[in-house]
Amino acid sequence: MVRGADIRAVLYAIVSIVSCSLVDGQIVRLGELGSLRGSISAEGKATADEANATTIKGAKVVFSPGKEIKEMLKTVSYTKDG
Repeated sequence: MVRGADIRAVLYAIVSIVSCSLVDGQIVRLGELGSLRGSISAEGKATADEANATTIKGAKVVFSPGKEIKEMLKTVSYTKDG
């Protein structure tokens, strides 16, 4: 049996490793679960020379689900409660 403290320790370690990897521009693959990658949005500029760090508007992490989750999303149905 896995204890809650062990699970929390693993999750804290994953957060640290994922953060460092994303900062380095790497894609983080989480096996069958999917993958994480960093993405930025920036002001459009006419030339590459005009683009720099100050033109970046924001950053986010994008999750791409693995095969099983993608398949589930194709067949899921929704209902309105209430």
